[in-house]
Amino acid sequence: MTDYIALRGFNTGARITNPMIPNMVNCYDQASAVLVFAGIMGIEGHKRYVQPFGYITETTLVGGIRTNSPFHSGLSPAIVPRNDPNRTFFSNHEFYMDKASAKVFDACAGPHLGTEDAYTYLDNSVDTGKPLPSGRWRLEKGVTDRR
Repeated sequence: MTDYIALRGFNTGARITNPMIPNMVNCYDQASAVLVFAGIMGIEGHKRYVQPFGYITETTLVGGIRTNSPFHSGLSPAIVPRNDPNRTFFSNHEFYMDKASAKVFDACAGPHLGTEDAYTYLDNSVDTGKPLPSGRWRLEKGVTDRR
């Protein structure tokens, strides 16, 4: 993601010292935006929070970056081998779920456009063949409301 921001001319160094730099979005922002726009259209749903989330499968993140290592830097490639020691992961993730269909919409990673239930979404999004590093959460399939 930092490569995308740097290509757009944003000061990535300032982001480290000032987390309120504009033009940055994360999964919480994206899930909230989908919630708001769905609500405007009269669609009921809610945000869902998953912790732990884990290593992502190769996907396209916001900004059009194809990656399996979401926090890669200019020093490491966006797509790395499954067991690369520099591969990064999401410790948690938030997305939107339609109430009527129980289908997932994720504007952050994918995108996922309401064609999957939560468990299919997790199967398609998380690299379950790569366990989280020791000392981190163990990946368990489960979706819970964020409270």
